[in-house]
Amino acid sequence: MKAFLNPIKINQLKGNYCINLLAPRSLSKMSNKATSCYLKSIENPGTKLKLENDKLFELGRNEPSKIIDPKVSRKQLLLKANYESRIVKCVANGTNLSGCDGFALVENKMYLLNDNSILEVLIGIHQFEIIFEPKILEEPPTKKPKIVRALSEESGLWETIDQSLLIYTSPQFLDSSFGTLKDLKVAGFDMDGTLITTKSGQRFPVDYKDWKLWSPEVKLKLNRLSDKGYMIVIFSNQLRLGKENAKYVPFFKKKIENISKEFNVPLKAFIATQRDIYRKPAPGMWDVLKRSYPNINDDESIFVGDAAGREKNWGVGKKKDHSLADRLFALNIGIKFKTPEEFFLEARSVPFQMPSFDPRNLSCFNQEIPLESDKQEVIMMVGCQGSGKSYFYQQNIAPHGYILINRDMLGSKEKCLRLLDEALKTGKCVTIDNTHPNKESRAQYLNVCKNYDVPVKCFVMKVPSKQIKHNNYFRTITDKNHAVISDILINTYLKNFQYPDLNEGFTKIYEFEFNPKFKNVEDEKLYKMFLLET
Repeated sequence: MKAFLNPIKINQLKGNYCINLLAPRSLSKMSNKATSCYLKSIENPGTKLKLENDKLFELGRNEPSKIIDPKVSRKQLLLKANYESRIVKCVANGTNLSGCDGFALVENKMYLLNDNSILEVLIGIHQFEIIFEPKILEEPPTKKPKIVRALSEESGLWETIDQSLLIYTSPQFLDSSFGTLKDLKVAGFDMDGTLITTKSGQRFPVDYKDWKLWSPEVKLKLNRLSDKGYMIVIFSNQLRLGKENAKYVPFFKKKIENISKEFNVPLKAFIATQRDIYRKPAPGMWDVLKRSYPNINDDESIFVGDAAGREKNWGVGKKKDHSLADRLFALNIGIKFKTPEEFFLEARSVPFQMPSFDPRNLSCFNQEIPLESDKQEVIMMVGCQGSGKSYFYQQNIAPHGYILINRDMLGSKEKCLRLLDEALKTGKCVTIDNTHPNKESRAQYLNVCKNYDVPVKCFVMKVPSKQIKHNNYFRTITDKNHAVISDILINTYLKNFQYPDLNEGFTKIYEFEFNPKFKNVEDEKLYKMFLLET
């Protein structure tokens, strides 16, 4: 799906503002100058129309395009290619609607297009692919993380990855030979509430010196593990160390170094400071470790943590665990898990509560989509942000030529209503993709449809709140351009949501589950992990 950005000021061919329709992967490749650009007809592959550098090209009903359709204007689309930036500026100029990659192009607005964009001279037909030459080689699927290192013989090695993950390696560890072992066993530990607790008795430490061993058994057990050849590794979430609290980082580093001296064993510590792929229960910290030590034996490794999903009074006077992050982290990376009580004190295991949404049980199935594109109709999508509305449209509706009306794309409800009126006037099928949380937000669109006596089907994304939040977090950690949707916003939407009613003017109401298809195996594997902490 193409990325829509806010309108920007730019030298214009025609119209009042510009909208980016650039594929996210190409934004970083603008410096690769092209030597030519042409339009390749999808229906007639032998038809190629050359776009000269910075020269106006009129695409429409004419001899070069081989289009004779009377609904197409002679100057249906105005195009100008720029070889330096590998961008084609495009303005829709015809009476009837044109499109690009399933999106309707509003008349007299400029759009920025690039390699492999599919222009539709009329929505769904007379398609041309934009091709710049020479082609740009795709970037590797994974970029090398940006690493900053600071080494001290006395204190050990500190590394920062992606300005997010702190990694500490003790002096003893630097002298170890873990990389030479055939089957390396890892003993991983959460830090707060597992290896240490506060001296002050407060939930959170008052300063970097406010810590003591969780139990005398901790030091003894770690030394025994080290003697048996285990690699001792700390995996800790420390959101407080994020950008807004960077002043605490030097003190926190000193705290880790002091803890390492107390244990006096070869030790590594991974500290996640942001809400991203490195934060437990996401597997990022473990993945970084395994890239350095592919000889780790998962079956012989273990992770210990106190965020285990235990309910209130799991022990005498014990509070409910604040999350399941540690238990789910071990589950995601495929190693054994124990609580501090089970591991250090050999206590029996106690009941715990797993999350209500289990991404491992996601079933991919074929859904029957009741579309009637041979007749004029309107589909109104209804659902919270992150419920998969736009994805559903791209996968199931766009291929049938339905015009997309989206407020994020157009900027205001007034523009959405104006485009809806224009599309219905010209006999088009339309999909309205907004959240539509209540009757009032849906009424104006329904009234426009009523004026043209066009039936409106309501497609409700019936997705549990936990899955919506899971979707949101997945997009956050896989797409840096994705805007984070707060849990507060999601909870507010769901609390105030008014379920659609046929009396509002819908001809039929359908419910759909979120049924994702994945670009690659890595994305599917990550999506089917537990990403939420509760």
